Formats: sequence, structure tokens, C-alpha cells
Amino acid sequence: MEWMFVPLRRYFDFNGRSRRKEAWSFIAFTLIVYGLCLVPHFLLFEDGDEGMHIASQIALGAAMLGFAIPHLALQVRREHDRGRSGWFVLLIFLPYIGALIALINLLWPGQRGENRYGPDPRIRYVPDAKATQAPRYRPGYSQRF
Repeated sequence: MEWMFVPLRRYFDFNGRSRRKEAWSFIAFTLIVYGLCLVPHFLLFEDGDEGMHIASQIALGAAMLGFAIPHLALQVRREHDRGRSGWFVLLIFLPYIGALIALINLLWPGQRGENRYGPDPRIRYVPDAKATQAPRYRPGYSQRF
């Protein structure tokens, strides 16, 4: 459950790597939030309450704006997990094929082991036996603590 909130904690973090579990958990979370924003719109559709329709649309717009940067940062970190530059994310803005590119980026497994963007996020850090204090592991963070 905590995986869905990792992109919010890493709001402006375009560095490191993110695993697919983090990406899909966050997408599920945002879809739930979007659905909750639209509940008043669909429940009151026949009543003609324009104020509630506008309020739900404003709430949906605010949620979409609020989640835009974490989604973009997450896509960049997914590209990093595949060993590619984050600039490849700009391809998702291409008409017609952009959504397909984003979907492939979310489905494709990352590189095994460490790459130039950081350690493999699927592998938990095992502290060195000589270390005096074991570093903490936080899910979703690609740096070693």
C-alpha cells in the first residue's frame, strides 16, 4: 500500500530509478482519486445541480494538475530503470503513439543490477558486515542510505 504514495514523497525527484510496482500502484491510486472526484458529477447528473457538476470538474482538474508532476517524474525514473535518458519521456507527447509509448515504458522491465542512474530498485540493500550502523531501506528510493 505504501508504494502508491512513494511518487508523492518524491514529487520533484527526477533522479534515480523506480520499479513497475511503484508506477502501477501510483496509477491505481490516481485513478481512484479521479473516480472519487467524479462521483458527485455522475450521482447528480439527472438532478440538474450545476454547482455540483462544476465543483466535481474543478476537483478533478485540481487533482490532475496536482498529479501531473509526480507522473512525469515517475515516467522519467522508469526510463532510468530501463537504462535510458529521461528525455525519452518527451515522446509521450507525440499524438496518437504517445500513450502507447507510455504504456510500453510502464510494462517493460527495468535493467537488472546497477546502471548509471542508480542501483536496482528491486533489490533491497544488504548492509556491509563491517558497517557500524545498518542503513535504512525505504521502498521506492533508489539511493542507498
